[in-house]
Amino acid sequence: MLRMSWLLLLCASLFSSVIAHAGNGSLEKQLRRNYRGSVLTLRQFYDADELHFGSDGRLIGDAKTGSWTVDGQLRVTDIHLQD
Repeated sequence: MLRMSWLLLLCASLFSSVIAHAGNGSLEKQLRRNYRGSVLTLRQFYDADELHFGSDGRLIGDAKTGSWTVDGQLRVTDIHLQD
């Protein structure tokens, strides 16, 4: 079963350096249009309900590495960008 409850905040940090150059909220809106409701596969499988990533793509905080059969995919429920 997919871990559907993950809130994909990785885009918040991955694109934080781009926010300064984008229009107010336009990048966030475009990312939501492109990814909300999508099922994605990460290279590293984490056993967590919520994940946060930095602008370099590295995990912020701690999360146990999980099995690809259980933790291999996630559903994007929302995206929030932060500085």
